[in-house]
Amino acid sequence: MTREVTVLLFAHLRDLAGTDRLSLALPIASNVRELRRCLSRQVPVASALIASCAVAIDGEYVSDDSAIPDQVEIALIPPVSGGS
Repeated sequence: MTREVTVLLFAHLRDLAGTDRLSLALPIASNVRELRRCLSRQVPVASALIASCAVAIDGEYVSDDSAIPDQVEIALIPPVSGGS
């Protein structure tokens, strides 16, 4: 059994996906690791970047083992690089 989740995408990840949000069908008992796998299948060109993104659920950064509750905002934030 699956459920639909919406994932917000930012920066270069948004550019690679061609959109600022994606809908995914995830198994009911999913964690962030499964979310990354599903996103990588949907946007294979971004799989390396997806692996290095921070993930936030309802504004809080979470680990790959974190469960994904129902009706939450999920965001993937690529690493920020800078220089002087």
